Amino acid sequence: MSQLFAINEMTERVENMSDDVKDGMNATTNGDMKAATKGALKPARDCNDLAEIRAAIDIIDNKIVELVANRSSYVKEVAKFKLSVDDVADPKRVQFVIDSKKELAQRYGAPPTLVESIYEMMLDFFLEEEVKVWKSK
Repeated sequence: MSQLFAINEMTERVENMSDDVKDGMNATTNGDMKAATKGALKPARDCNDLAEIRAAIDIIDNKIVELVANRSSYVKEVAKFKLSVDDVADPKRVQFVIDSKKELAQRYGAPPTLVESIYEMMLDFFLEEEVKVWKSK
């Protein structure tokens, strides 16, 4: 398939998208998540083409990054409630978080092993960040 044909086909698909999906794509590109999620997502099975699927995935990915940033701000604040740097690591809490998120994964139909891996990596990273914050106070 030539590049020109591919561009023409993509242009036609974008023109045929619903206005909600187009608005979501534009808002996602501009970083406006409130506008991006307003009416833009429909069930994956109802998407008509690759462009709609990708637009929805972009909206979801932006929301995930926004939530990770939000979680990070709370992690930075938790250090001020710990009495010593040894209090930062709480293996029981880490295991509780991982186990509870694996249960959520099952409830929502996400792969529990993927969610477990994500949380292990995220919690390791945030633990290191929390130690840095605690040592700087």
